[in-house]
Amino acid sequence: MKLNKKNKPQERILCVDAFNLYNRKPGQKAGEGGSKSFFDSIVKKFGGNKRKMYSVKSVIDMKRFTAIEFSIILKPEPKLEEYKHLHYRCYHPDHVS
Repeated sequence: MKLNKKNKPQERILCVDAFNLYNRKPGQKAGEGGSKSFFDSIVKKFGGNKRKMYSVKSVIDMKRFTAIEFSIILKPEPKLEEYKHLHYRCYHPDHVS
């Protein structure tokens, strides 16, 4: 479960491959996009990405707050000076490794 900027929980699965970190909705197959809404088509048209991928190389640190909550800290993007924090909460401590 991912916590957004307003600390609201969102059902997401954290996916990690050899090069990237990204979120996926539960039930969504690998490589499958989200819903095909008007917004999605606009984002795709202008070359953007609704669900951003982060390079594994950009990971600076991971902090564990409780047995089920952790945060991944990423390097700032070139135009930004602030570090990016991806905050997650799991249902069970066994889901965090």
